[in-house]
Amino acid sequence: MLSSSLQIKHSEVMEPGMRIHLPVSVAEAEIKKRYETIPTATLHPNRDEIEYLKRLVIYKDSAILVLNKPPKVPMKGNLPVHNSMDVLAAAALSYGNEEGPKLVHRLDRDTSGLLLMGRTRESFTRLHWLFTSIKLARTASQTWNTACESYVQRYWALVIGTPTESEGVISAPLTKVLRHVSY
Repeated sequence: MLSSSLQIKHSEVMEPGMRIHLPVSVAEAEIKKRYETIPTATLHPNRDEIEYLKRLVIYKDSAILVLNKPPKVPMKGNLPVHNSMDVLAAAALSYGNEEGPKLVHRLDRDTSGLLLMGRTRESFTRLHWLFTSIKLARTASQTWNTACESYVQRYWALVIGTPTESEGVISAPLTKVLRHVSY
């Protein structure tokens, strides 16, 4: 049991087995209050929205772009929705490329998480193949084995309480937790 609490700095790195204790007020904060900046319902993002989108970039190289997608933002735009991740990223995150980045996979509108985008036609095609091949391939070919070794889904979770095991496999569907929070 800890006798005192220490405030961590943004530059500190967590080590395996370390614990974070959050006050209940932080753990129960409404998602919408943390992500109010984006988006408006305009076809072209304004300067503040472009800066916000650039802050969502977790990783960028010549082939891929990884974004930290906030919840409540749809993935694909259909009229009258203009504020989707594909439209916003194409408009704001081309970084001088002729075309904007393309979505490789999707996350539900209400889901936050890492979003992989191809920055070139070739990288998009290869990444898209990898995601779809994992689901469709049924043979034990070398191509399939290579794809499996490259594509491993790992998730980090912030939990309330302490799991009994420090590592393991969870084989259960995700579900929404509905909680009424009033302020």
